[in-house]
Amino acid sequence: MKVAVEALDNDMELQVEITGALLVKAFDPIKTATVDKARSYRRSLVLVGFDHSVFNQALSNMMKVAAFFQRTVGCSVQIPPFTSTKFGPCIELSCRYLSHVNDVDPEDIMEIEDDVDPNGSLRAVCSSDPHWVYAQENHVTFAKAVYDSAVQRRRYKTAQASDFQTGDIVTCKMSFALAPMRDDGNRHKFLCLLRAVALEDNGPSNVNRSYGETEVSRPGATTQHQQTTEGQHHT
Repeated sequence: MKVAVEALDNDMELQVEITGALLVKAFDPIKTATVDKARSYRRSLVLVGFDHSVFNQALSNMMKVAAFFQRTVGCSVQIPPFTSTKFGPCIELSCRYLSHVNDVDPEDIMEIEDDVDPNGSLRAVCSSDPHWVYAQENHVTFAKAVYDSAVQRRRYKTAQASDFQTGDIVTCKMSFALAPMRDDGNRHKFLCLLRAVALEDNGPSNVNRSYGETEVSRPGATTQHQQTTEGQHHT
């Protein structure tokens, strides 16, 4: 996990990068948005690390960050669990599509891009209720690695959310925040905020959605189900 401090909203924000396999993605544009649900619309993803020690250590470090936040505010902090899967622990990152105007710097308010809101539903919400805006903190950058033969090394170019698929190896840039819980002002929720996603490898990857489950393996690997099927085929 790489750590960097970058400027955001004229303040300094701690940002980290974590690499893993994309288990679940929710990048699809909002088809129909309403003002009463404006706070709940978000883009999110779930990363797994196949129980790799480096990935697991990154999650452990995030728990230390959460503990630091809790000591700072001096009250109860709800920390989302890093759910265990058959691929090892996972982490969910998310970013709201819209923010309340009182929570952002007016200079950071942006126009909603067409690729973010192709149906115009989010813009309709902002037009009907000016309390909701799209700001810098709602923006997620998408990129993908390509090989540049001119310099004989990889570089990153702009990507679309639709370029990402389950099983891809991605690097995510994320930050942390505390949000007061609406039902109890004395408690806060620890948030892992998605800032950017870079596609590192979308090579051979096996995804099996049978039995209502999604199975993900490392690129080039073969799932146990496929090994069994192939063995029966050659028998």
